[in-house]
Amino acid sequence: MRFCNHRLFCKSSELLSEDFQANSMHAIITDPPYGLEVLGNKWDKILPPQKIWEECFKVLRPGGFCLAFAHTTLYHRLACQLEDVGFLIRDCLCWGYATGNPRPYNIDKAIDKREGIETDSEQYPYEPISDAAKLWKGWSNTLKTAWEPIVVAQKPLEGNIVENVLKYQVGGMNIGECRIPYASEKDRKSLESFGGFAERDCGDGRYFSANAGGKKQANVHPDGRWPANLLWLEPLYSEYDHIFMIPKPHKREKRSYNEHDTVKPIRLMEHLIKLVTPRPSVVESDVYVLDPFAGSGTTLVACRRLDRTPIGYENDAASFAIAEKRLSEKVNKLDIFEV
Repeated sequence: MRFCNHRLFCKSSELLSEDFQANSMHAIITDPPYGLEVLGNKWDKILPPQKIWEECFKVLRPGGFCLAFAHTTLYHRLACQLEDVGFLIRDCLCWGYATGNPRPYNIDKAIDKREGIETDSEQYPYEPISDAAKLWKGWSNTLKTAWEPIVVAQKPLEGNIVENVLKYQVGGMNIGECRIPYASEKDRKSLESFGGFAERDCGDGRYFSANAGGKKQANVHPDGRWPANLLWLEPLYSEYDHIFMIPKPHKREKRSYNEHDTVKPIRLMEHLIKLVTPRPSVVESDVYVLDPFAGSGTTLVACRRLDRTPIGYENDAASFAIAEKRLSEKVNKLDIFEV
């Protein structure tokens, strides 16, 4: 009989190899510190110690994937950390949400302050007063964050991909289970014209490309569209290439007691888990997913909903307590998404 249990440790994941054997985890899916102190969190100020990634590499099965969230300005450093311990960088997923909150430094306002002019902190938009400030009206120092990158790293295969998958049950991506469902029957039928059409039939040229033969390079499949490396929450206009849309978590999903600042949506984590791990019922064994930076436990909750066995490490006592409480609740696959 298979058991979908969980193990959550209140300690640093630098000690991973004390608890688990080499090549034991099917996947690593995590939201580590970004190396920024944007929200005033001390734990988020620096990138993870290299030792943690070394430990992760040891316990991950050959061919297993490590999916790690990052910040747009320091994605490259996290990717380098993973490369330095032996991972291969396979891709970059983009989780877009378009609802980020910019924290700008207004140059025109700063110039007025420098000139000794008293400014109104509540005035928006700010109207510059001095001649020098007026020259720089509307200038700032940042864009609004509307997406987060996810490093797609893979432990090298042992042999070829077929040999690796058969031995370790990992190494590929489960495209079939992660296809993007059609919005409606009308949406599905609209693809019938893409089987062999002239370029003139392909709709808005901004969204399509044609090969040298004048045929659209379409990935038509009866079960849905091929999942992309773009994960979005807002609808985008396109006649053909729809993408996976994931809303940010609301309070019901996070739970009222969860005060963690960087909670990810459960549906997003479920998508990532399904993408890189097999169903336990298919491989007839437990499937282990490690989160070395468990935070408030979203990855672990998503694992339980998908019958994967979650393993989490969190050395912040407050976050650990939140994760434990979330995991103690009965798994309900519907009600947490109802507003």
